[in-house]
Amino acid sequence: EKFILSVSTLEPRKNLITLLYAYQILPDEIKKNFRLKIAGNVGWNNDEFENVLKFINCQKQIDLLGRISDEELVKLYNKATLFVYPSLFEGFGLPIVEAMSCGAPVITSNNSSLPEAGGEAAIYLENPTDEKELSDKITQILNNQDQQSKLSRASIKQAEKFSWDKTVSQTLELFFR
Repeated sequence: EKFILSVSTLEPRKNLITLLYAYQILPDEIKKNFRLKIAGNVGWNNDEFENVLKFINCQKQIDLLGRISDEELVKLYNKATLFVYPSLFEGFGLPIVEAMSCGAPVITSNNSSLPEAGGEAAIYLENPTDEKELSDKITQILNNQDQQSKLSRASIKQAEKFSWDKTVSQTLELFFR
């Protein structure tokens, strides 16, 4: 199964409404071949998300997975054709690094800490609330196997820059210089 994956709590700052609209305007051939899977807990103030989901004409191609186990999440990251994370604000963007560590090509927002997490391995949205821009970038990647492969390799390399061992080592170095 081919699919686009997004992982986050269903809340306004995660910008999943833009993702829903972007998915809706994808070419029919892409929607036919690539489901949209969204994993994550229901958060606060998600009434608008639920209303948009009911309104758009492609609900049958969208899977809301809810909270899933870490094991299932790793499987999804590894199987995803594309990972999309259009968040409006993040403290770090751990799901980007998790997806990259599994070789998923990534589209994310060009704001807050997300460019630091994605480095040169991600495709960035200049305007994360522009569903046309997001739809165009999804289409571009899904229609280009070479770009998918290139992004996948770059993702793995980028994710190697982040590890808990490295974080602990660098933190200790700060305290014990």
